[in-house]
This record gives sequence, C-alpha cells and structure tokens, in this order.
Amino acid sequence: MANNEHWYAVKVRAGFEIVVTQRLRNLNLDVFVLERKSIPSQEPDQKENQDAGCIYCCFDLQVRNLITSIPGVLDVLGAPDPNPFDNEISDLQTMVRLHS
Repeated sequence: MANNEHWYAVKVRAGFEIVVTQRLRNLNLDVFVLERKSIPSQEPDQKENQDAGCIYCCFDLQVRNLITSIPGVLDVLGAPDPNPFDNEISDLQTMVRLHS
C-alpha cells in the first residue's frame, strides 16, 4: 500500500458487485468483498441497504473520479470527505482468514 492509498468503502448498485470488482482489479487495485447473505427485511431502512452492495477498495483519493466512473459504482462512502477503513479492513481480513 502506497503512502496515500487507503481502504475506502465503495457503494455499488445491486447486481454490479462482480463487474465492479473485476474492473477495480484490472486497475491493479486491491479489493475486499464481504459475502452478503440475502435476508429479506421488513424494515424500510434495511431494505434500502440491501439494494446496494459495498466493496472495499484500496486507492488514493486522487483517483476517486476514476473509481466513480466505473459503471455500477454509486459513490465512495463518506462524501465529500471519505474516511479510510484501514484498521477495520485489516481486522475483517484476519477474521475471514481465521474462519476459512
């Protein structure tokens, strides 16, 4: 990870997770995707969250426009000043490795 690269949450249109992940990897970016279980929800705010996916990607914010121009990408979460998820991603990756 370069000095200005950090992990950010990228909000993705439902059904575009695989395509966006492939495009990000084609740009030589590190990508981490949590497997989502499809559980129908009766709560309106929960339903909205199920309509879009979230992919974590490590990049420099200077290339944010390149990321958001990928078809299916809705935005980098936390706009206008996204907060990096470096520590959280490290913890998640460790948990996934331990449970694999």
